[in-house]
Amino acid sequence: MAEGIFLHLLKKKGISHKWLVDSAGLVDWHKGKPPNERTKNVLKKNGITEYDHVARQVVEQDFKTFEYVFVMDHYNMEYVKQFVPKNNTAKISLLGIYDPQKQLIIHDPYCSHNPEVFDHLFEQCMRCCQAFLNSLN
Repeated sequence: MAEGIFLHLLKKKGISHKWLVDSAGLVDWHKGKPPNERTKNVLKKNGITEYDHVARQVVEQDFKTFEYVFVMDHYNMEYVKQFVPKNNTAKISLLGIYDPQKQLIIHDPYCSHNPEVFDHLFEQCMRCCQAFLNSLN
């Protein structure tokens, strides 16, 4: 969801051509699949209708390709550190450090049966992505 939001914000600013944006999972459970239907529904409900993604797993090359690598929680951070090569150039951090409401951890809603969890996730990711973009100016 954060990827879709970030791409949307870049497009609104007219700078999407300057960025390479992608997301990846820690494991390959969903590899090759499109975004979760609940994610797509929340994005659409919030005016983000253009979001196509094919799930993939984090690979070592990501830390050379991307300038920033964001993770959602401390577990993800520890897991991602296993992939980081010695010649890493990426800045790795929690996306939540940019949340103006200081909600550091972004919880994975995948196993939740409460659709409101996805709405909360959208709001939190939007705040974080906007604040990150603003921090670059």
